[in-house]
Amino acid sequence: MRIRYLLPLVGLLALTACKDEKKAETPPPPPPPAGTAPANPAPPATTTNPAPANKP
Repeated sequence: MRIRYLLPLVGLLALTACKDEKKAETPPPPPPPAGTAPANPAPPATTTNPAPANKP
């Protein structure tokens, strides 16, 4: 009589385990293409040296 109750439960557990394994085998989605980078890169750094002062 125990088998009558346990067998369906074991079968359901086996089916859920198989579904979990199939989900784990699917590869992750591909990364976004490189074209999604910002179109305007940062401007080049300017020099911090000021222009020489004129003597009066």
